[in-house]
Amino acid sequence: MLGSTARTARARIGYVPQKHQFQWDFPITVKDAVMTGRTREIGWFRRPKTADWVKVFHALERTDLMPLKDRPIGELSGGQRQRVLLARALAVEPALLLLDEPFTGVDAPTQSALTGLYRQLAGEGVTILMSTHDIVAAQESCSRLCGVRGSLSLDGKAEDFSPHQLYAWVHGHELEGEGESTGKGGSAGTSPSPKIGVPGAGGDSTGGTRQGHPAGHRVTPQEAAA
Repeated sequence: MLGSTARTARARIGYVPQKHQFQWDFPITVKDAVMTGRTREIGWFRRPKTADWVKVFHALERTDLMPLKDRPIGELSGGQRQRVLLARALAVEPALLLLDEPFTGVDAPTQSALTGLYRQLAGEGVTILMSTHDIVAAQESCSRLCGVRGSLSLDGKAEDFSPHQLYAWVHGHELEGEGESTGKGGSAGTSPSPKIGVPGAGGDSTGGTRQGHPAGHRVTPQEAAA
């Protein structure tokens, strides 16, 4: 991982958990919460050094949290809490940033601001991997989409998928065909419109037919989205 062993690489990984996985009623300030992201580097029961605070304040600046650095974390809004978790991950200066449902419970302005920051980080060479159930936000925010339904069943550049195709995949259809957008082969740079197949038969909750089509019928994106 990252060209080194897992033990070495984990020091270069930043993780942003979902907000409910952090104890927001704990009596610490914003800057102290961000400092907890450097616990691995500092060590247990040791005081942070000047270099640690420099990195924390830099992370606070990047996430527009410097005016709130001395505020108790229990007084923060949902969007502010999300930025605290991001700053906490950025404090380790990661090469790989893992985001777990980063847009859940945040308003549109905060989502837009965070997306802009993620793009800046990606432009600086940080690899960002985001998990989300909001496929529309994923297509707007990410350069590549990977869909998992038991196994990897969707993989390709975000721009290669139409909204109809993504809608159909979310509702249980499989994208079929050659080309990079389906993750099933094809030459690089080619992305012909994939077909959408209806798995199963009979119309049960795990597959079947739609709109009275016989089993095995291949529907168009427009039919699938209807």
